[in-house]
Amino acid sequence: LGGLIRPYKVQFWYWESVEMLRKLTLASMIPMLVQTPANQVAMALFILLFYLVAVVWGSPYTNSSQNLLQAYIQLTLFCTLYYGQYSALFCQTSLNAADCDNNRVEWSLVAMYIAVLLGPLIKTVFRARPLG
Repeated sequence: LGGLIRPYKVQFWYWESVEMLRKLTLASMIPMLVQTPANQVAMALFILLFYLVAVVWGSPYTNSSQNLLQAYIQLTLFCTLYYGQYSALFCQTSLNAADCDNNRVEWSLVAMYIAVLLGPLIKTVFRARPLG
């Protein structure tokens, strides 16, 4: 049980339950309760935005790097869902097929994913080096 609450501040002992509820809602409850795909994405965007605000505002983790990483991951998920919804709607209403080629946005999403993966590694390398 200690492994579940150790990463969190004392006043946020329940945060693992919030995290599990978020995952359950995104993976199971939204598809069951909301019928249309556009509404499912809208509901998922709302939940991700709400959780992002909660992580940034509350800072539930004892380590500030974990708070930053969690916020960055939530932002990446939000942007991915938003881009998917935007491109689906845009390509459905566009008369020109060339308009649907959004390489800049796709590459920015790839860059965000790489930053999520490399950010903690770079921070660890610079922290391990002695100053001076």
